Amino acid sequence: RANLLSSGAYIAWDTNLTFNTTSIKTGTSSYRITNMGKKDSAVYVMREDGMGVLNNDRFTSIDTGIEKTPSSKNGLSFAAQGGFVFYSWLHSLIRMYGSTHDDIGDDYRSTGLPDGREGNYSDLEPYLKNLFCAIDAGTGTSSVLAWDGIGPHEIVRGWAGGRIRMVKIQV
Repeated sequence: RANLLSSGAYIAWDTNLTFNTTSIKTGTSSYRITNMGKKDSAVYVMREDGMGVLNNDRFTSIDTGIEKTPSSKNGLSFAAQGGFVFYSWLHSLIRMYGSTHDDIGDDYRSTGLPDGREGNYSDLEPYLKNLFCAIDAGTGTSSVLAWDGIGPHEIVRGWAGGRIRMVKIQV
């Protein structure tokens, strides 16, 4: 089912996993889990209709406003960097610090990406002080943006119709 998680004890390499028989409910079964990520000792669970934290096999919802705009794009990308958590919400990028959630997507501080190049944040990859963002424009022109704490900068532009759904950095 789309709204349940299960956990298991950490065990040695090359040993079969055994999961708990009691599932952890994360919300209604009407919406799916889109992603999970870790920051410090907390596991964040991203859903089409919200987000929450998993701690000691207990799910606690975080009020964000996502519940008012459910979408399969919500929480599709997630990254933790420094004291921040970044996650996608519809076509934008949210930066969370403590209980503050700031919209830092490409439309926030500028006119945004040109027509045909807008898309959803499909993947995030932190590297040093930059956050690399894969923008999936579908049938348009996808790109990789780097967020430097001030604004987004285009690093790579795909060809028309070529989708970029993942970004990884190799030193």
